[in-house]
Amino acid sequence: MLPAETAPLMVAFDKGGRVIKFVDFHKEKKEWLYQLTNATEVADRADAITALGKIKNDDEVLAALGSVLNTDKAWGVRDMAADALGHFANAGAAKQLLDALDSNSQPYVRNHIIAALGEIKDEPKIIARLQTIARDDTSYRARANALQSLARLKAPDALSTLTAAVQAESPDDILRNAALRSLGFLGDDKGVALVRQWAAPGRDIETREVAIASLARLDKSNKEVTAEIAKYLMESHYPIRYAAIYSLGSRGDASAVPALEALLKRHDLSIDMAPTIKEQIARLQKLKGEKVSPHEAADSEDEKEEAEQAIMQRLEKLEHLIQEMNERLKLMEARLPKN
Repeated sequence: MLPAETAPLMVAFDKGGRVIKFVDFHKEKKEWLYQLTNATEVADRADAITALGKIKNDDEVLAALGSVLNTDKAWGVRDMAADALGHFANAGAAKQLLDALDSNSQPYVRNHIIAALGEIKDEPKIIARLQTIARDDTSYRARANALQSLARLKAPDALSTLTAAVQAESPDDILRNAALRSLGFLGDDKGVALVRQWAAPGRDIETREVAIASLARLDKSNKEVTAEIAKYLMESHYPIRYAAIYSLGSRGDASAVPALEALLKRHDLSIDMAPTIKEQIARLQKLKGEKVSPHEAADSEDEKEEAEQAIMQRLEKLEHLIQEMNERLKLMEARLPKN
């Protein structure tokens, strides 16, 4: 215990998060709010966002996160604020995010805002704004993220928007690949023909990978589609093989097991491919034994993907924060007196 005449405004344990550790530090909302706006270290402000992000339906928290999203000097912190607002998924969060789009020009931050908007349903203003971004934004990355958000929201006319984007030319096919990926998220079986077209041999390898993964999410009871994906197991391109292996496993159709077992007998497998095939076979056999429908299997796959995306977002945030801390260290070193 440390004696004090009044309660402290802020207590920071391991300021700046320099020690690798697990800490469960309970603070009141007002303490986290103070830390969010007054902590000098990026990591401490990030901790405050993580804690405040667990407090739902609180106007004061919404306002604080919205302010940080527009004003914090560290764009990694602004990224986290956007993500937290997206998880709130309510009208207040929608307003904060939409307003922030007009005041944030930093590409990473805008991309996080656009992705966060894809978590907030039943907000027509969001749909309209995402459609405008997907069609007209000067940033191809922003347009790609808007396509994916429209698909996740099951927006009206999303199928036609995504279909048009598949035909659009862009650097590294970023729009086409985002649209094909989004057709899987949308889950509209009317997109099967287009996705099959881009999954076929002769297309760009990366585009085919994306299309095959989306094909696994569509027309799940159609064994013809399963058989088509299984054909890609025999190709010489390893990325295509892997895409087919994982797609068959996630599709939940046990009729794919013989094709996977046949692939196991080949002698041209990479060292890590055989265990991957066995894992997907076991997955399909488990689903068959539990009598899980393809739709239920797909729902489980969606949950898994969301968890994986959350992990990737956290890793991306850490990368941004480390980069900003390194930049600050360089500035500090430059100010030191030279011997």
